[in-house]
Amino acid sequence: MKYTFKGLDGTTNEETLVEVILTKSLLLHATPKDRSQNILKEGLLIGMPTTKSIIPQEAIFLTEVSDSPCTNDLFRYYNDWCVIVVDTSKIPNHKFYRDFFAQPNMDNIGKENKHVMCFENIPAKAIKKIAELN
Repeated sequence: MKYTFKGLDGTTNEETLVEVILTKSLLLHATPKDRSQNILKEGLLIGMPTTKSIIPQEAIFLTEVSDSPCTNDLFRYYNDWCVIVVDTSKIPNHKFYRDFFAQPNMDNIGKENKHVMCFENIPAKAIKKIAELN
């Protein structure tokens, strides 16, 4: 699948997306705590305001659960953030793609980037839990 987006300078860019076959049924999504109650009611929605992305995208960004250090940047925001745990077994027809915007993690040399993106809303029924970071 080809994905077209505008860069910071306004130029149009195109990337070939790589579909990810998930090996575990959980994904993680970091967000400010003040959004958590809405997410519990409505799910994760395309077009919600982004806080970590410099270039707004019509996508939802998540991270695969992993025992490698590739998830370090998921936890770079602290006191007023939480982690949404998504149960992908509740959304079996959703497709996930490797997040080509993700910064490489130098602790993760030789291991695959575990960040994914999806272009469909994630319904509230797929939200397994919310963990607050302190």
